Amino acid sequence: MLMIDTLFPDYAALEYGRNEAQAMRLAERLREVDLQTLVTDADRRMVVARLRREGIDNAMQLVNLTEEVVLGWYNVGHVFLTILKEMRDEVLTHPERVIAHWRDHLRLLVLPDDLEEEEEPMDFFGTLMTAETEFSLAEETEVVTEERVFEDDILELERCLVAAIRTMEYRWEGGEVLRKFFLEGLPVETIVKTAKLASNASLFRIVSKLFTEPLLTGYPVKGIQFSHKLLSTVKKLKKELLYSPADVLDCLEKISPMRFLFFLDLTLLQRTTAESAWGGDYIVKIGEVQRCRKTLHDLFAALQWRVVPTKENAIRNALKPYEDSLLKTNVRFLRALLHQHPWIERSKVGYRLVAERLCYDLVRIARIVYDLPEPTKLSEIYAIYERCYFERPLGVSITSVREHFPHIRNIRRGVWFWKKGKRK
Repeated sequence: MLMIDTLFPDYAALEYGRNEAQAMRLAERLREVDLQTLVTDADRRMVVARLRREGIDNAMQLVNLTEEVVLGWYNVGHVFLTILKEMRDEVLTHPERVIAHWRDHLRLLVLPDDLEEEEEPMDFFGTLMTAETEFSLAEETEVVTEERVFEDDILELERCLVAAIRTMEYRWEGGEVLRKFFLEGLPVETIVKTAKLASNASLFRIVSKLFTEPLLTGYPVKGIQFSHKLLSTVKKLKKELLYSPADVLDCLEKISPMRFLFFLDLTLLQRTTAESAWGGDYIVKIGEVQRCRKTLHDLFAALQWRVVPTKENAIRNALKPYEDSLLKTNVRFLRALLHQHPWIERSKVGYRLVAERLCYDLVRIARIVYDLPEPTKLSEIYAIYERCYFERPLGVSITSVREHFPHIRNIRRGVWFWKKGKRK
């Protein structure tokens, strides 16, 4: 650093109106402030270029630069000295403002590494509360579960995404669009209208092409960049979220699940007005909604007439008649439904619909008979039916039941059972 020898510390010029500790802290931060922060016009840009050639790169070096040193440089004139003095006085007079401008508009932020941490709590006497805190933390041990880690990853990504968008509002005219899209969750048409964009495509260009895609690729966007660790977390999180129930996103605090998933190129498979019942939303890839919805409907249709638990391979074979050339079964989503959907009953033997979701009298009766451990009177079967479905069957004969389920027998009039040895 170019400066004349002095007995005073390099932060001495900042002590006016401040104590030594405050001046030292300001000096430390000014060493991080790039001179580009002070560029407001072409003249200052030329001065900063010359300063860089002379080895002056940050605002604290500028503060300690003396006129005597500058006059020793080749081809320095009065105009250069005047602009240099203006810039130096600006830093000395308003160092906090200079630091804030650099932090908000120019500093390279690597998230989450550069997120400001909350200050440590102070007690009444101003001393750090360390001993008591460490003792209490040692006493209260917390079990970290897989679900907790999963939730922590979601919250960490949300925290970094919110910080990036908040910073973008200072640095880029598109930051307002990002805030309205991600944080306020406004409809696309509303944002296009209020932001005076040309079309919906213009909005998605800002959100996806200029923000989401480069950020997730590891490139800085307006001086904001995700760390390698966070990018690895995002990659793992996206894999874990795919085909999961939407309630895993209930922990989100500031971004709606749909917009959070959009950032990850995912979306929700949600109930439509055409679906009379719905077991819960699922996370799927953008572009797979129609295919996944058909897989879900086909699965329930295939299981509707199955009383005996069925293995996955048998279910996949049963779905083949429902497939067409464009919308084949999504096997990964099918497997996720079998393992996670609340309407699927699971056992070592296989999978089947829970009894409450069966639609036809014949199947409901057959399920009750199959689950009973011994031959049972038809009157008791009807009573079980009423307790489960809150209605009586319209009228079921042993002939019609056996037509579809030949394993059902009646050992005598009005007493039914499932023939032993045929439960596989």
